[in-house]
Amino acid sequence: MPTRISSAALSLLLLITTSLNCANSQAALVHTQDADQAAGDIFQYLLPALGLTGALYTGDNEGVKEWAKSMGATMVATVALKKGFNSTSWGERPNGGQNSFPSGHTSMACAGATFIGERYGWDLGAAAMVPAALVGWNRVDEDMHHWRDVVAGCALGIGMTMWLTSPENKHDLTIYPEIGDHSFSLGFDMKY
Repeated sequence: MPTRISSAALSLLLLITTSLNCANSQAALVHTQDADQAAGDIFQYLLPALGLTGALYTGDNEGVKEWAKSMGATMVATVALKKGFNSTSWGERPNGGQNSFPSGHTSMACAGATFIGERYGWDLGAAAMVPAALVGWNRVDEDMHHWRDVVAGCALGIGMTMWLTSPENKHDLTIYPEIGDHSFSLGFDMKY
């Protein structure tokens, strides 16, 4: 049990650090008036969080470790590439800002979706790729990135996560949305 708690604490710390490092200098979610921009910002964090939640919910300690490695490696590689390209023309955003290549939002969203697919099955992973693609589209639509940035970010997130994640075949985990008039929640079912 101590391994699970320490892995969960490490993973939570990594998620918080990832969130802070990938945020750049954009306005807080509560201040945005643009619904699709807010959705893109939310899914950047929600998809990795769903992967971690699935691993914790099922008691998949190896999955928690692989999640931490995958998200950590994706974050480090994204930040390193941003720093490396920032002084080139690829570092300039369409809106004139810096740190454009690759898209951190897209790398984390695609890493989260890929973790879900690689670890728990591509029926779930394919569904998770839909909001990940929304994140990429949104970053271009909001003039925060060029298409090359979001394609590279997604490829980076997918590649790092596929390299560092193995399938977990002990449980059949299903994550499903529950949408009400003024609410949204997620449900989990697991078969042994």
